[in-house]
Amino acid sequence: MDTVEARTHDALAGITRVRRALRDHSRLLAFGFYGAVILRRFVATLSREWLAALGQEEARAAAQHLDELHRLLSQVISLADGKGLTRQWPHRYYFSQFADVNERVDDVLENLHLALNEDFRRLVGQCADELKDRPRRDWRSSLAAMRD
Repeated sequence: MDTVEARTHDALAGITRVRRALRDHSRLLAFGFYGAVILRRFVATLSREWLAALGQEEARAAAQHLDELHRLLSQVISLADGKGLTRQWPHRYYFSQFADVNERVDDVLENLHLALNEDFRRLVGQCADELKDRPRRDWRSSLAAMRD
């Protein structure tokens, strides 16, 4: 959890620098590269194993940090798109990476929010219990019956 939290803070700082560079048009290329490198490192920590190992409180804390990162990334992408920078070749690569990371963060946030939702958890548990009680059917025999 400490590694993810530290890399989340690094990613937030990097995106904040990119946002400032977007507003001032200063050193955008350098900060775009810097932001892309930090975000690549950050996304590497968002593994399925990490998600599965989170407890309730850790998931809540991670969701708060990721919400902030998602908000800032969305803001940066929107600002860049408004200025037409997402279509210019020197910047297109960085902003496509930012969009990919934003999508990944959005997916992880969705998973965290669903995992924290008690009603959803109860529903999944009920569905799993129902599936356990059903006899297992062989799909091959169903296909053979349809052919005959």
